[in-house]
Amino acid sequence: MPLPWDFRRGIRQLSDDVLSLGIDNYLVSEQFAAFCRNHGIYEIWTGIRGLSRDKPELYGRDVLDNAFFLLLQHIYRARNAEFLGFLTDLLADYSGVPLNPSFFLAIQNDLIILGYSRKDAETHFSSWRKRRGDLRSDTVQDVSRVS
Repeated sequence: MPLPWDFRRGIRQLSDDVLSLGIDNYLVSEQFAAFCRNHGIYEIWTGIRGLSRDKPELYGRDVLDNAFFLLLQHIYRARNAEFLGFLTDLLADYSGVPLNPSFFLAIQNDLIILGYSRKDAETHFSSWRKRRGDLRSDTVQDVSRVS
C-alpha cells in the first residue's frame, strides 16, 4: 500500500487516540517489553525511547508519547502489511476491559486517514471486538473527526 502524503498526521492522531487510554505505565512495563520481543521490535523500542529521552525539549510524559508515536510511525513505514495486526495485538495485550465504542470508531477513522479502507478497518477490529464483548449492534455508527 502506498503511503498517503499526510501519514504523519494520521499516525499522530492514532498515537494520541491510543495514548488517551492511559497506557503510559503499560509502555514502560515488562508486559510491553515482552510484547515487543514477541513482535521483533524490542531493540527498536528501546532505541526510540533512548532517542526521545535525549531530546532536551521533551519532558516527563512527552518523552514516552513521542517514543510511542515514533514506534507506530516506524512500524507503519517499515512493516506496513503487519500494521493492523500489530495495532490489534497491542490493544489486546494492553486492555482486558471493554473499551468505549467511540474509541474504536476514532481508531477506524485514523486508519482511513492512513490509507486503509473503512471495510478493512471495520473487519479487522470487529472480530476482535466481538470476542471481547465490546461490539453491540446499537453502538455501530460513524463518528467523523472534525479537524
